[in-house]
Amino acid sequence: MFNEPEQKILDKILEGKNNSQISEELGITGEELAVYLKNLYLKMNVKNRLQVIIYCYKNNLISHLPY
Repeated sequence: MFNEPEQKILDKILEGKNNSQISEELGITGEELAVYLKNLYLKMNVKNRLQVIIYCYKNNLISHLPY
């Protein structure tokens, strides 16, 4: 469902990383990250990171929430 860069970004989101951390760790610009995030949100039909986490939980992409 997700391409490799999107999956890496999704993993970082689920680790609780912010945009600056994700960009730095993956070696991409903030603008590139924004495009990937937009595509992720569209694929998931969500509007924010909280909804991303809920989507992942409901679709068994993560086994438990961190809290």
